[in-house]
Amino acid sequence: MMAELDHRVKNTLANIEALVIQTSVSADSLSTFVTGLAARIQSMAKAHSLLSQSRWEGVAINSLLMEELDPYVRKNASFEIVGPDLVLTSKSALALSLAIHELATNAAKYGALSSPNGRVVIHWALTEHGGLDLSWTESGGPAVSTPTHRGFGSTLIERALAMETDGQATLRYLPGGVVCDVALPAASLADSDSTAAPATIAFSNTQEEPIGSSDGIRVLVVEDSFMIVSMLELVFDSFGWTMVGPAARVHTALALINSETFDAVLLDVNLDGEMSWAVAAALQTRGIPFVFSTGYEISKLLPESLKGSKFIKKPYNVTELENVILDAIKHR
Repeated sequence: MMAELDHRVKNTLANIEALVIQTSVSADSLSTFVTGLAARIQSMAKAHSLLSQSRWEGVAINSLLMEELDPYVRKNASFEIVGPDLVLTSKSALALSLAIHELATNAAKYGALSSPNGRVVIHWALTEHGGLDLSWTESGGPAVSTPTHRGFGSTLIERALAMETDGQATLRYLPGGVVCDVALPAASLADSDSTAAPATIAFSNTQEEPIGSSDGIRVLVVEDSFMIVSMLELVFDSFGWTMVGPAARVHTALALINSETFDAVLLDVNLDGEMSWAVAAALQTRGIPFVFSTGYEISKLLPESLKGSKFIKKPYNVTELENVILDAIKHR
């Protein structure tokens, strides 16, 4: 078990190293490098979370798409997602999640998701040989022309799927919108039941408007990782917020709750091996809003008294982090 864990961790680190190098080559500024790299790591983290829920046995295509597209759904983007209930193998799921991430990112910058009238339709079906055909079709966005330069994102979509799955992905830049056709072999599916019922999911401008930022907010950070705290200091400064603490242990957090004033708490679930339930209970008693931060599948860990608590998964998406804390304060 330890050898397998070592293998997977090193593979993940090697993939992140490759993303760092490739993103740095294609970025035209430090800010675009940071943004692009963070988003790609987020995409990998989401796929890993889904895989861990199934003990790395596979990921349902519906679940993978919903996880990747959720940030755009929250921004009122319009989607139609139609296909049978099928499960991808772990390797295919990781490759497809990165491809969908790149397609969505490009659509948000230049395509259908950059326009209020834009729409993305994602269809998939089993082939007669037990494989999978999936199409991503954009419409309603700006006029499309074939790019003169192919970036890392386009290369990742086409080459990653081919190498990781022995499948194929083809990008077409049609005047009405980008189309990506993906063909995966039968070996990419953990469940290729041709009788699986089709599922249709549609989203169209039904979400709440994004929560705005507010200067002067004070957030107590309860976290035992120096690197994460250092990152949060920079992020909070960009929001115009003040970090209180940080507290790296449960007893320190409980002391700060009694001695400091703040608007909300970002609370790590595990502090040096001790679960932070006592801190959450103290915050509950005082009516102070808090957001759990964790790499765990938290729904399976929470005590009954803390069910329904807000949480955010690591690694952080900065926009999601801002919104979940503001939302906790708003609904205090």
